[in-house]
Amino acid sequence: MSQKELIKHWREGAKDALETAGYLMKTKRFDHALFFGHLALEKLLKSLVIEYGEANAPYTHDLAQLAHKAHIELRKEQEEGLLQINLFNIEGRYPEEKALLRKTTTPEIAEYWWKRINEYFVWLQKGSK
Repeated sequence: MSQKELIKHWREGAKDALETAGYLMKTKRFDHALFFGHLALEKLLKSLVIEYGEANAPYTHDLAQLAHKAHIELRKEQEEGLLQINLFNIEGRYPEEKALLRKTTTPEIAEYWWKRINEYFVWLQKGSK
């Protein structure tokens, strides 16, 4: 794949994951919604890493690490937010953590993080400026 094709691949995947997360929020499947929200940001960041000049996206799910690889300067609160969102990836993958996430994620908590995920998505789509 060319660089342009890879970027398109990751961006389309990011939009699809965000749409899926939105559907899951509407159906109150919060643990899955937040997992897909993380996935949307991960894919968008991977597109930015490639856009910056890397041949391929790195094999990591760490949003802050991907932002640094894309040479995005993060304010402290942005980095902390990405690190918090990383937890939805980990907690969404492993049965024990997933059960805990499902029990502890109230609609209010899910809405808070859903809003934050969308804010990050819009910001990153604009080139993280």
